[in-house]
Amino acid sequence: MTAAETGIGTAVSTSEERRARNEAIFRQANEAIRRAQDRLRPMLPRVPFICECPDTSCRQLIRLPLDRYEAVRGHAERFIVLPGHEDGATVVDRGEEWCVIEKDGREGEIARQTDPRGEAA
Repeated sequence: MTAAETGIGTAVSTSEERRARNEAIFRQANEAIRRAQDRLRPMLPRVPFICECPDTSCRQLIRLPLDRYEAVRGHAERFIVLPGHEDGATVVDRGEEWCVIEKDGREGEIARQTDPRGEAA
């Protein structure tokens, strides 16, 4: 029996896509926060961003210096999350109050396609 016949492969793919799209939604919200920060004077030393984990009910804030956020946004496959919210993703950087995760496979593909700073978005 093939994965298509059992539906197992499809369920995994759908789950990966749902997680990736949830992360993309939080990333878009954080981009709006980032743009608002540009209008603030004086600028905040640590900007409150929304955790970009795939949990749609998570609304926890991560306070980051703007340059750290910009470093994460330099890679379409990377997201900023709270420690413990990594959801099995590869952690590529870590601070005391945050983690940077990187998506690969189908989730990485969706991250690149939905990147508000990328050409594909």
